[in-house]
Amino acid sequence: ARPLTHSEIRYIREIREIRYIMDIIEYLEDLSKLKLTASEAKIAREDLSKILEYMSSLNEIDAAGAAEMSHPFSHVNGFREDEAAESYPRELILENAPKKNGEYFIAPKTVDS
Repeated sequence: ARPLTHSEIRYIREIREIRYIMDIIEYLEDLSKLKLTASEAKIAREDLSKILEYMSSLNEIDAAGAAEMSHPFSHVNGFREDEAAESYPRELILENAPKKNGEYFIAPKTVDS
């Protein structure tokens, strides 16, 4: 067998990349329980290709001296203290309730017991 030419190798890589992208799209369709039309799949394929190309370009960055971090901001867990405060009057809130029972909302049953 003869060795492959550069154009044949490039073609094979492109085919593998397209197959990889299609596998990802099919996986996401299955995960989301959605089915893309042919035109939607084409747009998704193009978008995902651009994303992967950009991610690949990040490999060219020299990050040897950069500190490891989980996110780009130093601010972590900015929680406020839990303090009791005035609320809206119950009557005002219940005015818009489609169904109510005195001081409570009546919601449709969502889980069978």
